[in-house]
Amino acid sequence: MKEKAIRVWLLLNNKEQEQFEKWLRFRFSESKSQFLIEVLKQLRLMVVTYSKIKMEQVISNIKIPIELKNKPIAKIAKDTSYDLKKELLNFLSWQEFSKDEIQVARHAQDALLSKKAYQILKSENQQMIRKIEKKNLHNTSVYKNKSDIYEMAFYLKILTDNRNVDDNLMELMGNIEQYTFSKILMYYNAALNRSKILKINYNFPFKETLIPYLEKNKNSTPFIDVHLFIFKLLNESEKSEKEFGKAKKIILEKGDCFSVVDKRHVVNLLLNYADFRIVRGEEYYLKEYFALMQYGLKEKIWLEGTYFSSNYFVKFVKVSLKLKEIEWCEIFINKYKHFLNPSVAQDRTHLAFSLFYFEKNNYESANEYRLKLIKDDDFSYFLDFRILHLKILYETFNDESKYENYGLSNYIFEALRQYLSSQRNRDMSEEGIISFRNLLVVFKKLWTIKMNVSLKNESIGNKLDSLEKEIKSMDFLQERIWLKEKINGF
Repeated sequence: MKEKAIRVWLLLNNKEQEQFEKWLRFRFSESKSQFLIEVLKQLRLMVVTYSKIKMEQVISNIKIPIELKNKPIAKIAKDTSYDLKKELLNFLSWQEFSKDEIQVARHAQDALLSKKAYQILKSENQQMIRKIEKKNLHNTSVYKNKSDIYEMAFYLKILTDNRNVDDNLMELMGNIEQYTFSKILMYYNAALNRSKILKINYNFPFKETLIPYLEKNKNSTPFIDVHLFIFKLLNESEKSEKEFGKAKKIILEKGDCFSVVDKRHVVNLLLNYADFRIVRGEEYYLKEYFALMQYGLKEKIWLEGTYFSSNYFVKFVKVSLKLKEIEWCEIFINKYKHFLNPSVAQDRTHLAFSLFYFEKNNYESANEYRLKLIKDDDFSYFLDFRILHLKILYETFNDESKYENYGLSNYIFEALRQYLSSQRNRDMSEEGIISFRNLLVVFKKLWTIKMNVSLKNESIGNKLDSLEKEIKSMDFLQERIWLKEKINGF
């Protein structure tokens, strides 16, 4: 049994584990199924103690069924691993599959078709169509399954009544259209979103004809509507605030029409757009970001995958701190740090607490957590902890430390400048690179002003005014809010 399969089996709750045991009893003889169940019990005990488990070791203390006794122990171990892994995947597939009534009916009808049970199939198909028409579901999998059901009806009428006028073609084409357009729009938006974060260019076939068609279409669905609004947002629509509000309203009010994965995808797109506007200086979007963030956490959309996104974990901390939601932020860190990928969990938690204590003006604790951070290939993480280091140096600047802090800050500025050069960083989008380069330009000037104030070299009034104007002129600028606070502090 592969390590991943063991981990998946351990994720099953007690009821699911009991169901899996019944599944094994149904699939194998009494002695073989009992043997496999005993193996699972041993695995449950051993996985706590051993990091690596050998199946031969597991079965050595279990009574071998009569039908397996003539086989070598290595062969029994190999077959047992294969059987458990295969049956676990079959069980999980059946469990997930059985949640969707339409999908179950569709596959049952495929089975009836293969048996040429046309009359029974016709009755089942008509019954399922009536059920479908009463439901008000709009996610993409429903449209896919509905189109399959109507396709079966169309195919049946060809087989049993070639001249039937009522052939369900309109319903069939309508559902195929909804499914296809939903998918195209969803991946258009995914590509547009990625092109704003990473240096990737995409082509968008059918865009010139599809978008105008959908704008005129009166039979759209919440899924298509929300992705159409997001498409306009990501294409820099002049009515961006209105489009954002419309998309947000659909997901908040009609979220039940979306699967959890589709809901997460929509919320992620809106969060990334809000972040894009925040970098451009539109602080209004901070509250919008926070509201969507709270909705997603309440709906548990980021707990559906294997791990909570480490990037969103840090972003949620940063946004909540910008809004001075200090208590909320601390509760969030302590709750969700356990859901991060173990390979990065400790580092991201240290970064989160470093940001948290920095916001509380506890620079000693912020620096203690910063010193625990290690280098990472993820560019957003690398930039986060380097810029945090600069900010700590700036805030702890005093007569005793000014030369040391100023010298170290110049070293970090140069390291970041090189990191952001096009030769060194080929992943970030151009807008992302510009926003961080602008931060370095403004921050370095701010440092110079602070040093001049400390040395009482010259008047700084004109320089501060000039720096404020420079900040306003920049379309893309990281840490804009903090920089403005420091200028006002003078």
